[in-house]
Amino acid sequence: MRPAPEGALFDVRHLSVYRYAVPVSSCVMSLRLQPRQDRDQRVERCVIEAEPTGSMAAGRDGFGNPWHLLAVRSTHQKLELLSRSRVGTTARSEPSRGAGQVGWDDYRTLAPDPEHWDFIGDSAFARPSPALTSFADRNGLSRPVAEPLADLAGLSAAIHREFEFAPGSTTASSPIEDMLESGRGVCQDYAHLMIALARGWGVPSRYASGYLYIADDAGTPIRQTAMHAWVECLLPDGSWVGFDPANDCPVGGGYIRVAVGRDYGDVAPTAGVYEGGWESELTVEIDVIPALSRSHAARNPH
Repeated sequence: MRPAPEGALFDVRHLSVYRYAVPVSSCVMSLRLQPRQDRDQRVERCVIEAEPTGSMAAGRDGFGNPWHLLAVRSTHQKLELLSRSRVGTTARSEPSRGAGQVGWDDYRTLAPDPEHWDFIGDSAFARPSPALTSFADRNGLSRPVAEPLADLAGLSAAIHREFEFAPGSTTASSPIEDMLESGRGVCQDYAHLMIALARGWGVPSRYASGYLYIADDAGTPIRQTAMHAWVECLLPDGSWVGFDPANDCPVGGGYIRVAVGRDYGDVAPTAGVYEGGWESELTVEIDVIPALSRSHAARNPH
């Protein structure tokens, strides 16, 4: 697969379709579909639409993520949520010289900023367990051995090496013990596992959810059926650096950050309640396409 350049402009189309077994009379949905505006990326536009339409309020959650609340009061058996964004990414900032060279003893004496406290303790999907301890002991991951940046990169590589990426092998509510037992998982499991181990080393670590540009060898973008997840760890100089254990690669210009949190529970793209039905089915289509692509312009005229 062909990587994205370090700094690019992308058009992102994210379609989520909920189908209900019987009509529902109303629903309320929490949406985290708008990419973040930060040092590494700029959001030129983002439009979120629902069919059937409803009232929508916008704001930011406790982690600074753009957040929308949708309320649909009309009876419906299908709900379509369409998010269209144009996002420019920049070359990810390299850690400052010496950021990864600080020894672990020095690292631990640096008291994290209170705003990072949420990322150092246990969370619902990233917490210690006997299975986690056993995995760390077997693979020499119980404690760091060199310097922070190299050890964290090695941790990401070890997790990638030890597990099989298998779509559908876990669900959004699966604990990391399921992956540890089966040896299989998806990107969110890889991220939760690395977060739990890195926090065990004393490194504030957060879950990042977003989009990843993927193209085949001919350069044709590949349609995806789920958002991507990776890990961001705090270095001693106060900067966050990204690791993608599912792909064993650094986080670069092809990654578009939508939300960050302690784990998946803080960043779910859609979540909510509905009244009047029992079962629902969700299908997702995601296209991440370099802006101004001729094929994209032909399929999506403005």
